[in-house]
Amino acid sequence: MNIIEIISRNHFLKQIYPNGIMDISLVSFSTDLSNYILTIRTSTKPSVEIEKWGLWLKDYDTVEIELRNSFIKGMKCQNWSHNNRNICQVEIKNQEDGLKIIRFYDNNSNWLLELEVYRLVFQGCKTYMKEDKDYYAQQQLCRGANPQGEVVFSHDKKGRVIKEEQILPNGGKADRIAIEHEYDQWGGHTGLRSSLGAEQNTSYTPLGETETLHARQSEESVSDYIIDMEELLLS
Repeated sequence: MNIIEIISRNHFLKQIYPNGIMDISLVSFSTDLSNYILTIRTSTKPSVEIEKWGLWLKDYDTVEIELRNSFIKGMKCQNWSHNNRNICQVEIKNQEDGLKIIRFYDNNSNWLLELEVYRLVFQGCKTYMKEDKDYYAQQQLCRGANPQGEVVFSHDKKGRVIKEEQILPNGGKADRIAIEHEYDQWGGHTGLRSSLGAEQNTSYTPLGETETLHARQSEESVSDYIIDMEELLLS
């Protein structure tokens, strides 16, 4: 079944995809168990041109579609962190009471999201060039540049920045500064390392509050840092 057929307010989607969507990637899913937001994307070219989107393959090659509703009867999720936002399989089954079971999955990377809903409600679209990687649809900044230099960010599967690289116009190894980040299993930022030699480690209490913070670069820089911390605690 074409997923557009189970989407409410789908008039616009039927205009740009009269034959349905040939490929779907599941970008994100969030819920508070009362409301849910589901975001999918496709590299299927729209059948009609939308002026504000620009030209296909010049201004965009991906259409992202946001769907939501205020009722979800059931859900099942397995290995969500394995979802790499590539094309996945989609199965839709109709139940006797009008309930729809929507199953997104990829056997190769072994993840699954199954939803029991009565409908999906179309909220809107946005477009971008997927391979530019300057700005992901998940609102992750990946690159910034001006005449003075360039900054490139790398993210893990949860969207956290794990590496920053500053590149000066010359582009040689001597003109690059890298900063790497580490996180614990609860998402706390536990480590930072710079290619210039700086290092910072942080630990947290069970409540998520900062417990210890250690910074190191040189003896001089560490002593200056400790003095600043003492002044802060005494102020």
